[in-house]
Amino acid sequence: MTFSLYQSSNPLPAPGQLFQKQAASLPLSSNLGAVSAQIQQTPAAPALKPDTTRFSLVSRLLSPFENISLAPLKAVPGQIMNGLEKGWQALKDTFTFQFEEAGRFGTEREAESNCGPASASMILKQLGVYPPTMQQMRLMVGAPIGSGSRPFALSTEQVITAVKKSASQKGRYISTETRILTRNVDVAISEMRNRLARGEKLILLTSGFRSLSQGHYVVVKEVRADGSLLVDDPGRSDGENIVYSKSRLAKVLQVRQETYGMQNCLLAFKT
Repeated sequence: MTFSLYQSSNPLPAPGQLFQKQAASLPLSSNLGAVSAQIQQTPAAPALKPDTTRFSLVSRLLSPFENISLAPLKAVPGQIMNGLEKGWQALKDTFTFQFEEAGRFGTEREAESNCGPASASMILKQLGVYPPTMQQMRLMVGAPIGSGSRPFALSTEQVITAVKKSASQKGRYISTETRILTRNVDVAISEMRNRLARGEKLILLTSGFRSLSQGHYVVVKEVRADGSLLVDDPGRSDGENIVYSKSRLAKVLQVRQETYGMQNCLLAFKT
């Protein structure tokens, strides 16, 4: 028995080649121009707009969340996180004015003695830790809040505790050391210069640089070649990067020790 094969006018493609279909040709029409004109005159479809009525699907899905407000993200500025080892020039946006929270998170009475919490706040920022409010730090260490005639100033132990507890709540461990400074200004300058060179952050407790008050905390950022200090003074609204001379430092060390009979203290912090 024999079979006859179908003979196609189009040969089969070789392996790996696609079938090719001959393009169909349309007959020319004398009405082509008229059809084209009709197409051009056809109005465009209207643009679709979202349904913004209160009954739209999107509105009904999102309505349960309309009254929910989220607290702002509290992030440490990038310039604080970057290059902290480069010295005080890298420590931007770390200043805290001790009166800045009065009437919002604390009382005027608290603010008058907030140089301790404000200095703790600045140290935390320098170490890359977003600080709590100054009143929260007061509560954290058992310091007075509100009003009254009792002493509102924080002790050196309370300032240290405020820094360490605030950091530990963010998963950071801070080592600290307290040094007693005499009225010998050269020894004090050498102590601060050496500690800053090791990357430590410093708070100095001495008499007020401007008022010669009994006690005032400042953050020491640099000891200059002439013995002057570059500090952040929380008692001044313009207290960022203030320079106090070596002679003024000698004066405040003397006044606190001899006039008030109190110790000058240096608080050192390091991660």
